[in-house]
Amino acid sequence: MKKILTFIFALSLSTLLFAAEKTIPAVMLQNQGGLYEEENGEMVWKKSLDAGTELQVITTVSENGAIVPETIDSTRKVDKKTVKCTVVKVNYNGKKYWVLNDRISLEETVGVITDDCAIYRSADICDIKDTNLDRGDIITYGQVFVANEKYSLLKISYFDYANYIVRSGYIKIQFKSSEKDDLKAVRMITKIKGTKDEDVREELIKSTKNLKLSAGIKSLLQNTEDSFKEKDLLEDGSTSIDEYYEIYDPTGDSGNINIRDNPGTMGNVIGQFELSEGMVYVVQRTNIQDTIGSTTDYWYYVQSQTSDELAGWIFGQYLKH
Repeated sequence: MKKILTFIFALSLSTLLFAAEKTIPAVMLQNQGGLYEEENGEMVWKKSLDAGTELQVITTVSENGAIVPETIDSTRKVDKKTVKCTVVKVNYNGKKYWVLNDRISLEETVGVITDDCAIYRSADICDIKDTNLDRGDIITYGQVFVANEKYSLLKISYFDYANYIVRSGYIKIQFKSSEKDDLKAVRMITKIKGTKDEDVREELIKSTKNLKLSAGIKSLLQNTEDSFKEKDLLEDGSTSIDEYYEIYDPTGDSGNINIRDNPGTMGNVIGQFELSEGMVYVVQRTNIQDTIGSTTDYWYYVQSQTSDELAGWIFGQYLKH
């Protein structure tokens, strides 16, 4: 009887502790943003999430009594190097993980950009940034401000892929949608682009046909579908290069660079270059440019200096001359 009572007490105590755990909503803004677990004092990647995935951030009480996210300073491996990081404790699908603190936004509503638009540094139509957001980008948003007594500007958080960090800014409110079907379509587009199986891709595309979409997201979905009727990037021939270029990563956060058997994302991945590869010999490039995300560039056929077997096509974004 005592054992039963002890078990019931322990169960009740754990239930009370779980119920007492306070959380605040958050959204992952990096596409393929990582969830980590701590192993031997270091953060180890466990799974990736699509941009727009909702999380619950676990909070704690600070020394001055404020409710704040539970964070710790730790380290993780990036390109085989150990780097410092600050991580936030979250609950995802009933399990505890850690996420990088500069990959999420807190207590804002998730939305999607319906057309390419400018970003403003402040609620001032003249205070424009030298960058923009692309149709289909995931954001979170908060307050609305009236700029210049005429324009409604929405305060947003977005992921800056050039610097791999969440930033804040303002956009004209008409470029935002929070409709569930628009958000669903953007997530489906990520899956459509990510699969190599044509049958799976066709099923994913078919599943979007009954969604009620804004004009901008409908156009984005159609462009994605059309991109898989891929043109032959060598149909106009190629240009001989015969020079050495440097392998590099403009984002500063990627791992290895994929090598493909044919130019274009439909080409099969046949190997990878590590960033430590350094200089590679560039044999030729396509005469037709390709667009991946917001980057337009040529595809280059390259040869490793360290291995005769390591050769193929890589996107120009990852080469520096």
